[in-house]
Amino acid sequence: MSAPYIRYAVYAAPHPDSALGRFGNAWLGRDPALDGTLPRPQVPGYTQDDIAQLTEEPHRYGFHGTLKPPFRLAEGIDEAALFAAVERFAANQSPVDIDGLAVRAIGRFVAIVPERQSATLASLAASCVADLDDFRAPAGSEEMTRRRARGLSDTEERNLVRWGYPYVMAQFRFHLTLSGSIDNADRRAHLVEDLAAYASVALGPYRIDDIAIFGEPASGAPFRLLRRATLSGQEAKI
Repeated sequence: MSAPYIRYAVYAAPHPDSALGRFGNAWLGRDPALDGTLPRPQVPGYTQDDIAQLTEEPHRYGFHGTLKPPFRLAEGIDEAALFAAVERFAANQSPVDIDGLAVRAIGRFVAIVPERQSATLASLAASCVADLDDFRAPAGSEEMTRRRARGLSDTEERNLVRWGYPYVMAQFRFHLTLSGSIDNADRRAHLVEDLAAYASVALGPYRIDDIAIFGEPASGAPFRLLRRATLSGQEAKI
């Protein structure tokens, strides 16, 4: 049974008409729902080529925070079944309110993260990974080898084997990626400082009130936002 997309993922994707969504989509240069490019913002100290180079990798994935990382559909599962399962899952999950956001370096890349960790958000992500896992085909040997090449802790290795991705469950850290890998520490620090100032209007409270299914139409092609599912359970706060 074939599917229209080779991989799917479940993300938290800020609404494009919100301050956060407008900033993130413009910075990455595309709207994943419309699958079209957007003009890059005018950020002091950065040319359009600078921004395109910094965002080459996240541009492909679209502005988002990962809840269930990209996966291939399990044998015998079609897209409609996945969509229905995500709708059922979302109907039993609570919206999550985050008090504030910050631009920070995570390893070698730059991202927007909650100012403080959210147990409610971590629980949403863990449930998303586990409850939808029957729809995920096991990771192939090539993918496993690629993940291991980065160096994994024992916990991350167990996550990779069980869930197909190292950075889930206790290793999960919610983030909305703004750059690819930046080896130069000074350059990373400058980008954090510059984007924190430029994007300050977008870094207020953030409500996750729905989750989005993204699809990858072909290997290396930009991910597209396919459908949103409202989190319609009892409301919760961090």
